[in-house]
Amino acid sequence: MGFHADAKTLREWERRGLLPPDAMPAVRTRTPVAMARHSVTLGVVLPVETASESNCRSWRARSRRTRAVREAWAATIRVAPEMIGLAPPYRIHLTRLGGRRLDADNLYGAMKAAKDCVAAWLLGGKSGERDDDPQLTWAFDQRPGGERGVLVLIGMGGGE
Repeated sequence: MGFHADAKTLREWERRGLLPPDAMPAVRTRTPVAMARHSVTLGVVLPVETASESNCRSWRARSRRTRAVREAWAATIRVAPEMIGLAPPYRIHLTRLGGRRLDADNLYGAMKAAKDCVAAWLLGGKSGERDDDPQLTWAFDQRPGGERGVLVLIGMGGGE
């Protein structure tokens, strides 16, 4: 379900442990909503399972997970970035929810399908084409245990 993440929603995500502790200083102080000094314009939780693709032996399982992420993103986001006030440069924070803790390399691989979908939506083109564009600044995190999914926070502001 796509929506603008207001302060109340972000405080609830923080209470449930879905956000990194340092991402929400503005919510704690009741000043304008911020994600590491950048405003959050869109927050979405994709109800999909992610796994370390490096250790996956079956191409069918990987393909099934990638398709699930693409379908969840398409079902969730049905408007253009410009329609909700997004403009480059973008700061995207992807958080893997649930499962066991992964090391940095495996976390990156597990989040690749989500990263490709977000980049294609923001910049146009096909999934996987423009995820290395300099207009995009990526941050990855994980919250093991609990509900499974991918938390996507998109804001404007670019690099640090």
